[in-house]
Amino acid sequence: MTPDAYCALARYNRWMNEKIYAVASTLGDEERKRDRGAFFKSIHGTLNHLLVADRIWLGRLEGMVLEGHRGQVTTLLIQAGRDPGVTDLFAMLREEG
Repeated sequence: MTPDAYCALARYNRWMNEKIYAVASTLGDEERKRDRGAFFKSIHGTLNHLLVADRIWLGRLEGMVLEGHRGQVTTLLIQAGRDPGVTDLFAMLREEG
Protein backbone atom coordinates (compact mmCIF):
# COMPACT_ATOMS: atom_id res chain seq x y z
CA MET A 1 0.00 0.00 0.00
CA THR A 2 1.07 3.54 -0.63
CA PRO A 3 1.41 6.25 2.04
CA ASP A 4 -1.63 7.96 0.48
CA ALA A 5 -3.69 4.79 0.94
CA TYR A 6 -2.72 4.58 4.61
CA CYS A 7 -3.64 8.24 5.05
CA ALA A 8 -7.01 7.58 3.44
CA LEU A 9 -7.62 4.67 5.85
CA ALA A 10 -6.73 6.87 8.81
CA ARG A 11 -9.09 9.60 7.60
CA TYR A 12 -11.84 7.03 7.10
CA ASN A 13 -11.33 5.67 10.61
CA ARG A 14 -11.59 9.16 12.10
CA TRP A 15 -14.62 10.02 9.96
CA MET A 16 -16.50 6.84 10.94
CA ASN A 17 -15.59 7.19 14.62
CA GLU A 18 -16.95 10.74 14.65
CA LYS A 19 -20.21 9.58 13.04
CA ILE A 20 -20.67 6.54 15.25
CA TYR A 21 -19.81 8.25 18.52
CA ALA A 22 -22.06 11.21 17.66
CA VAL A 23 -25.05 8.93 17.12
CA ALA A 24 -24.21 6.77 20.15
CA SER A 25 -24.02 9.88 22.33
CA THR A 26 -27.75 10.43 21.74
CA LEU A 27 -28.53 7.24 23.67
CA GLY A 28 -28.99 7.12 27.39
CA ASP A 29 -26.61 5.04 29.51
CA GLU A 30 -29.11 2.21 30.02
CA GLU A 31 -30.01 1.97 26.33
CA ARG A 32 -26.34 2.11 25.31
CA LYS A 33 -25.44 -0.70 27.73
CA ARG A 34 -28.46 -2.94 26.96
CA ASP A 35 -27.48 -6.45 25.88
CA ARG A 36 -28.40 -6.73 22.21
CA GLY A 37 -27.04 -10.22 21.69
CA ALA A 38 -23.98 -9.07 19.78
CA PHE A 39 -20.49 -10.44 20.33
CA PHE A 40 -19.65 -7.59 22.72
CA LYS A 41 -23.22 -7.64 24.08
CA SER A 42 -24.09 -3.94 23.89
CA ILE A 43 -23.40 -0.80 21.92
CA HIS A 44 -21.26 0.28 24.87
CA GLY A 45 -19.23 -2.94 24.77
CA THR A 46 -18.78 -2.71 21.02
CA LEU A 47 -17.66 0.92 21.26
CA ASN A 48 -15.17 -0.17 23.89
CA HIS A 49 -13.88 -2.78 21.46
CA LEU A 50 -13.49 -0.13 18.75
CA LEU A 51 -11.54 2.08 21.13
CA VAL A 52 -9.25 -0.77 22.13
CA ALA A 53 -8.76 -1.81 18.48
CA ASP A 54 -7.90 1.77 17.50
CA ARG A 55 -5.37 1.93 20.32
CA ILE A 56 -3.89 -1.41 19.28
CA TRP A 57 -3.44 -0.23 15.69
CA LEU A 58 -1.98 3.05 16.86
CA GLY A 59 0.47 1.10 19.00
CA ARG A 60 1.40 -1.05 16.02
CA LEU A 61 1.99 2.00 13.89
CA GLU A 62 4.20 3.37 16.64
CA GLY A 63 6.16 0.10 16.71
CA MET A 64 4.63 -1.64 19.73
CA VAL A 65 3.61 -5.32 19.49
CA LEU A 66 0.03 -5.86 20.65
CA GLU A 67 -2.72 -8.39 19.91
CA GLY A 68 -6.31 -7.69 18.73
CA HIS A 69 -9.91 -8.93 17.13
CA ARG A 70 -12.38 -9.07 13.93
CA GLY A 71 -16.03 -8.18 13.14
CA GLN A 72 -19.57 -9.33 12.61
CA VAL A 73 -18.93 -12.62 10.84
CA THR A 74 -16.96 -13.81 13.87
CA THR A 75 -20.01 -13.06 16.01
CA LEU A 76 -22.30 -14.99 13.70
CA LEU A 77 -19.96 -17.97 13.53
CA ILE A 78 -19.64 -18.11 17.31
CA GLN A 79 -23.43 -17.89 17.63
CA ALA A 80 -23.57 -20.88 15.27
CA GLY A 81 -21.26 -22.79 17.62
CA ARG A 82 -18.14 -22.40 15.48
CA ASP A 83 -15.09 -20.58 16.82
CA PRO A 84 -12.86 -19.24 14.02
CA GLY A 85 -10.07 -18.58 16.50
CA VAL A 86 -7.91 -15.49 16.36
CA THR A 87 -8.74 -13.43 13.26
CA ASP A 88 -6.16 -10.69 13.66
CA LEU A 89 -3.88 -9.87 10.72
CA PHE A 90 -0.81 -9.96 12.92
CA ALA A 91 -1.69 -13.42 14.20
CA MET A 92 -1.63 -14.61 10.60
CA LEU A 93 1.72 -12.93 9.99
CA ARG A 94 3.14 -14.56 13.13
CA GLU A 95 1.90 -17.99 11.97
CA GLU A 96 3.57 -17.44 8.60
CA GLY A 97 6.82 -16.69 10.40
